[in-house]
Amino acid sequence: MPLFSKAPGKHTQHLRRYHRVDRRTRVGQKSVALVADYTAKLTASGRTIDAELQSLIHRAADLVAISEEHRLRWMRGDKVYLDRTMQLERMAARAVRDLGLPTAKPEAEAEPEIEIDDYVDQQHGNAA
Repeated sequence: MPLFSKAPGKHTQHLRRYHRVDRRTRVGQKSVALVADYTAKLTASGRTIDAELQSLIHRAADLVAISEEHRLRWMRGDKVYLDRTMQLERMAARAVRDLGLPTAKPEAEAEPEIEIDDYVDQQHGNAA
């Protein structure tokens, strides 16, 4: 079932209702891997996975997998509308953002504080 369909009697295409992807396909296998990854990240951050969060996880994983497949087809040169690809990617990014995944920020190494006189001496070679 295609993700986009023509509405009866109109010239524009609309997104179909959200349906789960077939887990036997490449998109489905990617979605399963993403579900496992998102679930592991959320449980590691201490969140409990209830039914509502599980539904959000599956929706986000499906949208990310579909948008990646859509972009892949566009890059291969298949007839894919770029605006549809961008719409899918925005929807996927929004779904992932709604999950509230923890972000791993690298800790910046603090440079040792140095006095200005020592810095000038180092730069000009005036070692005391």
